[in-house]
Amino acid sequence: MKKTNIGESVCILALLLSTLVTGGVKGRTPLTDDVGTLDVLKGNIPRDYRILVNHTPKAVAGKCWLQLNIYPVEKSLKQLAHKFNNLSINRENITIFITMLQGLRFMLGNEELDLAMQAFECHFRTAHWPTELYFDHVKEVFSAAANVSGILECAPPPCPSTLPPSATTGHERQYHIGESLKRSLPVLLLVPVLFLLFLGAWMVVQRRRVCMNNSSRGEARSPQSEAALRGPEPQHRAAQEGPLELSPMTQGSTISLHRRIPELF
Repeated sequence: MKKTNIGESVCILALLLSTLVTGGVKGRTPLTDDVGTLDVLKGNIPRDYRILVNHTPKAVAGKCWLQLNIYPVEKSLKQLAHKFNNLSINRENITIFITMLQGLRFMLGNEELDLAMQAFECHFRTAHWPTELYFDHVKEVFSAAANVSGILECAPPPCPSTLPPSATTGHERQYHIGESLKRSLPVLLLVPVLFLLFLGAWMVVQRRRVCMNNSSRGEARSPQSEAALRGPEPQHRAAQEGPLELSPMTQGSTISLHRRIPELF
């Protein structure tokens, strides 16, 4: 069963290659509607997967950007295809894209492409792009290939002296900035939440301190208030008990004193 599938795949690829080559001879772009499956292939690969690719930025390549990036994309797709088994749908789709790029190279001329790549050799950069950025680059290559008419003469700029080959391009930099913002957004939203929790805890602690101070002041004042209430109690009791009882001798002296008072008058 496996040998039969492999044989059928080889026949299909051979027919596709012959069709592409024929289209190239006639001056037509060797692209098919299978380019639309790039989005499906991108969705089948994890977003955080890093894919190795060599490329020349548009700012450096200029009008020769397409012919300088055809073979690097083809080579990168070949490496990606080896990550899947022979019966994988992903590998089958990748093989179709590789075949289209090979037909495009045949149409433009392999020797001319090789000479252009040698002239721009010091401007190529190596990168490990995430899935989304990588397939955006591949789709851009196929979009540019749909309007290609022939090989262009390219004059490479001077080789950079300070910029390393693996430096990031503007598009890649924007992508990384966007990914960094996506990752930092939850942290930015967490900061005000933590601040509100801290503020609420601080207010609870402050209210507890105020309550404890009020209760301690009330306990300190209670003995004084009790003493103030108990102070006039002996006089109040004396008033309730009435006049003091006198002894018999004291009563006799008091009576004799009352008898003598009229004699004086």
